Amino acid sequence: MAVSPLQEIFLRELAENFTATQRRISKRLADIKPDDTAARDAIILNELRGLYHGVLVIFDGGTALADHGLV
Repeated sequence: MAVSPLQEIFLRELAENFTATQRRISKRLADIKPDDTAARDAIILNELRGLYHGVLVIFDGGTALADHGLV
């Protein structure tokens, strides 16, 4: 597999997206009652949607990564 000059930048941005999502999920789950399944499920669904969207934006060229080229 060829090595792209964007590989490191892309992986860093991707990892930051996952890390930020994990932090938000942890913070939001800490604020609800442990037995509130509906709220927990809604938080996780909302955050996963945001994560998927963010990853697709990276691929689509909608972030600062696009200044260096397209993935």
